[in-house]
Amino acid sequence: MQRIDWVGEFSAFGDETDPRRRGRMLDEGLEVVTGLLAGEPVDHHGEHYAAHGVRYLPAPPVPIWLGGRFGNAVPLRRAARHDGFFVIGLGGPTDVGTVLDDLAQHEPGPGFDVVVDLQPDQDPAPWLDSGATWVLTRVGPFDLDLGRVRALVEAGP
Repeated sequence: MQRIDWVGEFSAFGDETDPRRRGRMLDEGLEVVTGLLAGEPVDHHGEHYAAHGVRYLPAPPVPIWLGGRFGNAVPLRRAARHDGFFVIGLGGPTDVGTVLDDLAQHEPGPGFDVVVDLQPDQDPAPWLDSGATWVLTRVGPFDLDLGRVRALVEAGP
């Protein structure tokens, strides 16, 4: 079984490193969270989580974006059931069209977001023109410079 733990983001916290098991945990967790965010009573007894007759009020409208690597069908399919897909590892703006075509097969709801991350010096316009609805500027984890981060924040969108 392939283990993915790029910079210790799972193992350093004692989290599950097996991607298939993490996926099952995510699916179950999303079932609980979406139930809670609907404002209805949740009674869940699963393999990984339990919620015993709980209700979350007030139930705010909270969009749920899920991330996944470009070309990996399982995270894309999972994201299509929610509110957005944060695509990791796109080669260029034209790949956004491929993502949109793949998503269309799973009929995401209205207002579905496609999120990409770019280096600070990349122009977001071609990505937005290709159908991305959000562009996030990537910082870190290895080259994290607080001054550069502050400059990016101050520059705004």
